[in-house]
Amino acid sequence: MYRQLPRGVDPFVDIAIYLSKTKIDRIYDVGAHDGTVALGLHRRFPSAEIHCFEPVKATFNRLLANLQRHKTSNV
Repeated sequence: MYRQLPRGVDPFVDIAIYLSKTKIDRIYDVGAHDGTVALGLHRRFPSAEIHCFEPVKATFNRLLANLQRHKTSNV
């Protein structure tokens, strides 16, 4: 059993632990797919500006629908 996950297992945990004093203003999600990661980033970094890039039109449309459904203002 781990008291905390080993480094590299969860990037969000790594950021919280190793960059806890770093203010994260802007995040780029390249290959954003349907927005799952962007929504997680939005929850963890509510004041950050998140830019999503998805080249596949059908997937991009799902991304937009998911972001609208979750009412994200900073993505």
